[in-house]
Amino acid sequence: MRRRIYIALTAAIFIALVLLGVFVFNISYLRLFESGRDFGMSIAYYFVKLFDLPYNVTPTVIDYSAVISDNPKLPYTPTEAGASITEYFAVFFDA
Repeated sequence: MRRRIYIALTAAIFIALVLLGVFVFNISYLRLFESGRDFGMSIAYYFVKLFDLPYNVTPTVIDYSAVISDNPKLPYTPTEAGASITEYFAVFFDA
């Protein structure tokens, strides 16, 4: 009897997480497919470079996401990085 309850509870949690993913975090599935494409392009790039094949493959992992429109601006200098870290911790510890 307890085993059936555990199985039902596990199934309910799984269904709830899938529904949350579909209705609340739907962009995450698009990003998942995009990251799969990036991974495949990286494998193709290394395969072409490893065997010195005459094919031009550009890895897409270095590009910003086309799905997530508000990509963060990464700091280029230590001063910008320090300012970003300071701002992050100010927001993090702000009640």
